[in-house]
Amino acid sequence: MSFSSLDGQAHASEAWERDPAAEETTPTGEPSPANPTLPEAPPAPAPTRRRRWWVLGLVVGLAVIGGTLAPVLTRGTTSRRVAPATGDHPPDVEDLLHPTHDLLGADFRVGAEPFEVGETSFATFDRVGGTYRITSKVAGQGVTSVGDFVRVAYAVGVRAELVLVTETGTMVGVMCVGPPAGGGEGLVGYGFFVEPGGAYTLTRQNQDGNNHVLREGTDTRIDNVERVAIMCAPDFDGSVTLLGFANGLMVATADDPEGYTEYTYAGITVKASHEGTVVRFTRVLARVPDEDWVP
Repeated sequence: MSFSSLDGQAHASEAWERDPAAEETTPTGEPSPANPTLPEAPPAPAPTRRRRWWVLGLVVGLAVIGGTLAPVLTRGTTSRRVAPATGDHPPDVEDLLHPTHDLLGADFRVGAEPFEVGETSFATFDRVGGTYRITSKVAGQGVTSVGDFVRVAYAVGVRAELVLVTETGTMVGVMCVGPPAGGGEGLVGYGFFVEPGGAYTLTRQNQDGNNHVLREGTDTRIDNVERVAIMCAPDFDGSVTLLGFANGLMVATADDPEGYTEYTYAGITVKASHEGTVVRFTRVLARVPDEDWVP
């Protein structure tokens, strides 16, 4: 399987190694978040039988980590509904969830699923202190970890929340992606990436791994990045409307006239400015972008 980076540079094939010991470790050698306040984890739910959902008969998941596609074990996920936010506070992941509109709810206080822990030559991915930590090994190399939706989505809003970016000039973002309609390897779709200070890029990712920039610029309203979101909304004519958000503010819009219209994964992305850059995410949510979706 070939590896492709977010900046379009091809890389040789390599095996992705899962590291179960990295599921929960103690961070060392990195600055602490500035007064990070993580809410107390919800109580463990009573044991239930988890429903398994297969996407288009897919029996293996894919993790795009280190700018790479790698096979991992497929898991079942439960469908859940996110209640509307009140005031400036995002909704709790553990609220009642809607089986039709909610596509993914990852609360890293509870576990890493459906995102993976492990290591590539470009980054390490682990769960630390109730967060999902991505540590870059190569400056300027984009790395993405994906989590699978409970079903194929034809319109989706993806939001990630984070508490730490250790280096300035580092872009963080979210993606809505899926397999190419014509088959083959690789994932196609869209991503919105922003860095502290407000520089942003809204892109289309093609099957060859190359990104086409649809919109870029700087929004000076964005100082630190605490939330980043993308909405991918296809129309009946095959076009796709895209909106990028940072900290709940709409930052960028674009239209792709011949777009990608089916999505099966949410991606969280880091493109580090320095080797050793650490970014820590607290939650990732994806749902049909109706009136209850909060960017």
